[in-house]
Amino acid sequence: MTLENFRAVNLKIDRANGSFLSDQFAKAGDYNGRRLVVQLSNAGVVGDLTGVDVNLGWQHDSLKNTGLDPFEPVDLSQGIFEIYYPKEMLTNGNVTALIQIIENDHITETKNFKIKVEKSVIDEDTAVSENSFTVLEKALLTVNRYDSRISNVENSKVDKSTFEQSTNNLTAQLQQIDGQKADVTYVDQTISTMTNGAIKGTYTTLTALQTAYPQGAIGPFLIEETQHRYIWDVNKLEWVSIGPYDPAEIADGTVSREKTDYLKPTFNNLVDTVENGAYYPYDTGTRTYDATKSTSGNITVTGGQKIKLENTGLGTSNKQAHVFFWRESLSKNGGFIADGEFTVPANSVVMRVGFATTSKEKVAIFDASQEYGFADEFQKITKPEQLLNKVVTRESTTYINKELDNIFEENSFITDYSYGLDGNISTTNSLGSFEFSVKPNEAYEMKWVGFAQTEVGNTYITFWGDSGFISSVQSQNFTVPNDSNIKTARVAIAPNGVQAPEIYLVGYQEKYMDNETKIDVSQIEGLKSPFVNISFCGDSIATFAGEMVLGNRSYYPNGDVTNVESAWWHKLVASKYWLKALVNNSWSGSAITPGKGNGTPHSDGATAIKYLSRDGIDPHIIIFHKGTNDFGNNVDLITFETEYRKVITNAKIRYPNAKLFFGTILYRSSGAVNTNGHAVEDFNNIIKTVADEQNVSIIDFYNCGINAGNASEHLIDGLHPNKSGQNLIYIEAKKEIDGYI
Repeated sequence: MTLENFRAVNLKIDRANGSFLSDQFAKAGDYNGRRLVVQLSNAGVVGDLTGVDVNLGWQHDSLKNTGLDPFEPVDLSQGIFEIYYPKEMLTNGNVTALIQIIENDHITETKNFKIKVEKSVIDEDTAVSENSFTVLEKALLTVNRYDSRISNVENSKVDKSTFEQSTNNLTAQLQQIDGQKADVTYVDQTISTMTNGAIKGTYTTLTALQTAYPQGAIGPFLIEETQHRYIWDVNKLEWVSIGPYDPAEIADGTVSREKTDYLKPTFNNLVDTVENGAYYPYDTGTRTYDATKSTSGNITVTGGQKIKLENTGLGTSNKQAHVFFWRESLSKNGGFIADGEFTVPANSVVMRVGFATTSKEKVAIFDASQEYGFADEFQKITKPEQLLNKVVTRESTTYINKELDNIFEENSFITDYSYGLDGNISTTNSLGSFEFSVKPNEAYEMKWVGFAQTEVGNTYITFWGDSGFISSVQSQNFTVPNDSNIKTARVAIAPNGVQAPEIYLVGYQEKYMDNETKIDVSQIEGLKSPFVNISFCGDSIATFAGEMVLGNRSYYPNGDVTNVESAWWHKLVASKYWLKALVNNSWSGSAITPGKGNGTPHSDGATAIKYLSRDGIDPHIIIFHKGTNDFGNNVDLITFETEYRKVITNAKIRYPNAKLFFGTILYRSSGAVNTNGHAVEDFNNIIKTVADEQNVSIIDFYNCGINAGNASEHLIDGLHPNKSGQNLIYIEAKKEIDGYI
């Protein structure tokens, strides 16, 4: 007779929020003693649970040690699993536990329950001792067992068909482990070469591969000399053959864009600046003011080039645009062109596209000759740690020489077409430049080749904004006025007989490493990319219209926060040349607790974190700023803590290589205590406790400097920060980012 049933405790779980788990009992001296048997059902209906994982999560209340240990399936057709209490848990005292169920990409946790561990009267040192298997250890042991089984197959010299069947079964089982344990980096790296047969690279000899990757890499790699595939053996720490390479032939015409989703489009939208309220009609090319229309900046083109238009918004079908061309001979041409591809007329050098103002956020102009390609070298960074101690400064880039940025080249001016000091057009005895972008306080000088400046005559510079002409200056060297409304400028020259000199407009700024200087990053040892991608997931305090995920609701612009440069998160990105904003998935009114905000279901809680990647690129840093709407909508503290744990857990699983920052709730003078009698500090204490337990970082926005004594100076409405409040939040966030990198 055995005592299996004597040691079993049986539980039935039919719904996640059921109150079925009473306190359990265990003994400190148990070893493979008491076991917990659970049966999962769907609201009482028993079914096959193949593919479902069940884990026991626990934390000792006194010692604070934790564990996550897997149940073993007993009868999957009936949904029955069992686990022997792990020895690490069996120390005298109380243990808080829960049962975690994983199905596909869904993770569900039961309510917490208690396990009381009673001290044994027997000397525990004489009891049998063995480490319990965590989920990671279990997966690694499984891999080792598979290695042993492969060795047995080779030693037994079974016939080919039996060996192939065994290998196929092994691969299927490894694929299942890979899918279920993908959040464990080590397991993923160990078995990825066995679950994906695609060749990752080719080397002429094994020695060449060993030289290229002496510490191993994700394979398999093909050795041309032997036509064998090699992978890195994590146990032997050496490259080993997994057999000859015999690829199946790929039939012509069978590879599509859908089947190659690792390829990313490299289309570049030629619309880099937009001027509102003005355009160039296709039939006259004369600048015309119209509040319903906008125009692109100057776009350099060549005759015969293929251009594609999208979302232009004019015409009866809302799919047409005014397109006007300037030629080398200064003659003009244009057309009212429909969305789609067209050919640039011969000898054209510049074009402008006029479109509906309502379409300015989505209009696109592409070079139609561009094709699909791989992500560029600036997207190859895998972990922000690669930038530690490798920040590029002016002092360390001595190979970058001071370089002045030429704004214009030859033939950049139009004869007898310019703007005078009053902003009106002049068509006699003058040279007029195309419009170019400027910023307040930028300094410029002009240079002529072959002429003294005294020969050139009068020089007028006019400044323009979204509403048209703003101001002007008469000077050959000038500084842009300190006016945030100024967006562009034009230069007019009265040549007094000097015919079309070579004219250059030169900026005084030194150019150091950024996206535009095209520095060869291989010059910096150990640095793969100068950029770290950062994403934001927040509520209204992290929003700004037109700068977030398309369709998300925003609170800003509001008050004196009228431009995105004042937003705390934008200031943070702009403070580091190597920071690059990837996604801002913030939503005004969103909350941690699903259904407790004023957004849509996908904007709340753990769901919102699914949308922080773009074009297959994951963020390296994520900043979360949610919780004030949970407080304002009277979410109870227990529910808030449960949902906050889910958000952190799901974020760590979905972005295992990202550095996570969770922000405390900002001080608010409106409704300092909710109707449940809880203060903002109560919610912040939960955020700090959970973040500390989960080993993620905190940005303490609550203590950024906004408080009861100065709230009226920094908050628009007692809740949302104004421009000065945004700056205090930025300083607090920057302090934490600086401490990380």
